[in-house]
Amino acid sequence: FGSDVDIHLPSFEVFAPDVSHRLRHGGAVAVVKEEGAALCFTYDGGAAMTGIALSPLSRGKGLGKKLLLELLSLTDGDFFVAANDINKEFYLRNGFELWGSVCFGSLE
Repeated sequence: FGSDVDIHLPSFEVFAPDVSHRLRHGGAVAVVKEEGAALCFTYDGGAAMTGIALSPLSRGKGLGKKLLLELLSLTDGDFFVAANDINKEFYLRNGFELWGSVCFGSLE
């Protein structure tokens, strides 16, 4: 992945039903807690994380790492996430390696 990659996200009307379908049929794994949630899409041989969401009051307390570790424990194989500059340091601090400019590889 390079910075010249043009990524288009689907509209909510497309994305929400897709996530719901994947969760029901084993194509996604989610961890949902009172303080936040994490979601990844699974595929044969790995998982691609779509993100971690925390309430503003829950940030900076180690809850993101807790959600990340729980999500990793529920998946097998390669695990990667595309991150922006704002949360890039979070993944580096938690053992991920940078692959290109926005993609991070799994903890080994």
